Amino acid sequence: MEKLAKAENPDVAEIAKLAEKKQQLDKDSETKLGAAAKKLVGMELPYELSEGLFYSIASQPMVTEAKANGTEDVTVSVSFRIKINVPLTIGKGESADYPICYKYMDAGGKVVGVSLQYPFGSFPNREAIELQAEQVLDKDLKLSYDQPKYNGATKVVFISKEEYDTLKK
Repeated sequence: MEKLAKAENPDVAEIAKLAEKKQQLDKDSETKLGAAAKKLVGMELPYELSEGLFYSIASQPMVTEAKANGTEDVTVSVSFRIKINVPLTIGKGESADYPICYKYMDAGGKVVGVSLQYPFGSFPNREAIELQAEQVLDKDLKLSYDQPKYNGATKVVFISKEEYDTLKK
């Protein structure tokens, strides 16, 4: 009968102890993960560049920020710069024709995610931009690597908008 009473009325103090212990373990895990994430800063991200793009990579993609995102995930930011391959004139407020598209690949060559960004902004009142061949864009571009979303990615491949559209489906 005593066992039945305990089952119906669980020991609240014991539950509180277990919850506190779990909270401490989570805190310890997040601290360790945060320390491991900081070690990623400065790491170069391997990349490939598809042919026929309007740009090339001027600086090796490198992890510039990394932080623990809870107890199991790490989010990093990867910075790089591009060099324009051919002269470009980008009209006032236009930039949709010049995206930087990329796919994340795992060690086995499987695509684990795709994304894009517009390096010239998409503001309707932005002035026209003239870019010369071999000109390095004077701002860092950032790839965000969200581990839960792109889990297992080991390199980035810069691709055409057409390939991006195919993979995005």
